[in-house]
Amino acid sequence: MFPESADLRVRSAVALLARETGTLGVRWHEVTRLAAPRQITTVDVAGHRIDVKIGPHGAKPEHEQVVAAARTSDRPVTEVADAALRAWSELTPPE
Repeated sequence: MFPESADLRVRSAVALLARETGTLGVRWHEVTRLAAPRQITTVDVAGHRIDVKIGPHGAKPEHEQVVAAARTSDRPVTEVADAALRAWSELTPPE
């Protein structure tokens, strides 16, 4: 049923899909990821520590931490993410 190239993760995922959905077939393909170099800085947003990943093309706050801070502070996720980026930019000297 499986080609020799299918590892245990693929076989497990296909078995779960077949069991849960009753599908008669599954297609998949492998994807290669090239991660950009990055650094991580932690900022404070309303008492919540949020990691900001900094790469060669910009910065991005850690989504799960942003969501958690938004929930506990009853603020929109985008507002907390924007506040984290502002806090990071205040720590970063202009180039």
